[in-house]
Amino acid sequence: MALMNCPECHQQVSSIARACPHCGYPVQQLAAPSRSIDPIQPIEQTGKAWKAAQLLGAVVLLVGIIWAVAGGERARVPSAILGVSGLVAFAAARIGAWWYHR
Repeated sequence: MALMNCPECHQQVSSIARACPHCGYPVQQLAAPSRSIDPIQPIEQTGKAWKAAQLLGAVVLLVGIIWAVAGGERARVPSAILGVSGLVAFAAARIGAWWYHR
């Protein structure tokens, strides 16, 4: 890492900086990079289907909870079934996303 002068404000700038920290002038193309910088690659990517399944499970769980709170005594069993189904779907989607990550 060497220092060079910014052509705009004449302050010292690192040769690996993309822009001058003082004035914002782009200096990356002025300095020849001493080594190639690889782009950052994600280690893990979760598929959209698993994300959708997690979202669906969370929504079903929340609907079950809201129905249990607002529904009164008659809604206890159906809302519990809905809430547990949502929880199971969410947990299964989380496990699937973990198991099949790319």
